[in-house]
Amino acid sequence: MRNGLLAGCLFAAQAFAQSEPPAPAEPVAGIAAILTEPLLSEVSGAAGSRRDPNLLWLINDSGNGARLFALGTDGVLRADLAIAAVRNHDWEDLAVYDHGNGPRLAIADVGDNAGVRETVQILILPEPLLPAADSTLEVQRTLTLTYPDEPHDVESLAIDPQLPHGYLLTKRTKPPRLYRFDLDGDDHQTLQLVAPLDGMPQLSEAELQSEQGFKRYRHQPTGMDLSCDGQQLWVLTYGSIQRYQRPPDGWNGALSSAAPRSLALLPLPQAESIAFDRDCQFVYVLSELSPVPIVRYRLH
Repeated sequence: MRNGLLAGCLFAAQAFAQSEPPAPAEPVAGIAAILTEPLLSEVSGAAGSRRDPNLLWLINDSGNGARLFALGTDGVLRADLAIAAVRNHDWEDLAVYDHGNGPRLAIADVGDNAGVRETVQILILPEPLLPAADSTLEVQRTLTLTYPDEPHDVESLAIDPQLPHGYLLTKRTKPPRLYRFDLDGDDHQTLQLVAPLDGMPQLSEAELQSEQGFKRYRHQPTGMDLSCDGQQLWVLTYGSIQRYQRPPDGWNGALSSAAPRSLALLPLPQAESIAFDRDCQFVYVLSELSPVPIVRYRLH
């Protein structure tokens, strides 16, 4: 079944992808590698290493252990690291940032399919050096966050590369809502609503009535990342990538009326993770399934 799925993905991707020009005006899609690692069959989040431009950090979602994986952009697993004294309640995304004290990883334990969690957590730890001398990592800090309105299911985290701000984007609300937390704030915080993203695509009433199966959810956000200069926010859905340009006054309420630029997604089942590489030459998109292609968008 999965071999057939892989063949179908490869055929569709080859039909979709175009030859790469030297300097594309728009990102050019291609396949970086094929992910076949059995340990990575439920990838829910990805982030580009700040130490190595050819390395991605990955996590699996609920039902898996508290582990961090280092994956080369060639599809080869480089490390499988346990994280001590924490539980994977529902890890959905992660981000890497460096605000002057060395690169840090932020893991978003924010999934809430039932919409009942009173609080969610952001786990912060140093980005490991590879090869790791110790295969067990420790969390340096835990942020416990509360929504100002009601619990939300979230699969998308982004950290501003220059400012001490983190962002979460809801999955099931229509439109999705962007919330902010403060990395320099208290360990317990109430999230701030930045804006509803009214420009995100939504199914029409007619489509809601006619669409069957997974297509009904194709516009739900499943991951996001900020560019190296903090000027672009890329939001991944099951069916596309929506790219927001930073408003002149920052990521604020002006986003509610902003129109994102849509980028077609290579045919990929259950696209769950998106990440800029360290130098923002590429954007990587991964599926929650395996084996599947690791999709790569060339930016420069």
